Amino acid sequence: MTLSLAAKKAVVKEVTEVASKAISAVVADYRGLSVNQMTQLRAKARKSGVYLRVVPNTLTRRAFEKTEFACLSDLLVGPLFVALSLESPGDAARLLKEFTKTFEKLKIKALAVGGKRY
Repeated sequence: MTLSLAAKKAVVKEVTEVASKAISAVVADYRGLSVNQMTQLRAKARKSGVYLRVVPNTLTRRAFEKTEFACLSDLLVGPLFVALSLESPGDAARLLKEFTKTFEKLKIKALAVGGKRY
């Protein structure tokens, strides 16, 4: 399903606002996860204070342009989601690391903190 221009602008605005407040970002490939597994991950993310969203890569690049997470732009290829830590720098990474122990299909591509990519 394609998004209208207004919907795309709203998504970019929302992600930009959250990213500007976030401490760290993790980009991960969710290929192979079931809907139930993604639902479990989203529920854990909400409890952990992590903003987790599947956003089209082009919109993510636009949202990250003026944030310290612009360093992730060249890695935004394929089916990805973005996890942004809002309270502590390690929240998103810790959540996804724990989740990969149970669901091996989840692949973490990169972490960004303070404008540096790891």
